[in-house]
Amino acid sequence: MYSIGLDIGIASVGYSVIETNSGRIVELGARIFEARNSDNNIEKSMLIKQNTK
Repeated sequence: MYSIGLDIGIASVGYSVIETNSGRIVELGARIFEARNSDNNIEKSMLIKQNTK
């Protein structure tokens, strides 16, 4: 039997596969994504606040 672990972040995903009987690490790794610029999110939230007043 195997256990799968995931670590999901903002710009990356880490994973591992462990054999539960022996505790042996079968596979592990990470995928790193290009970080997105959050400046647009701030501008949009300010526009929403202005329009709701």
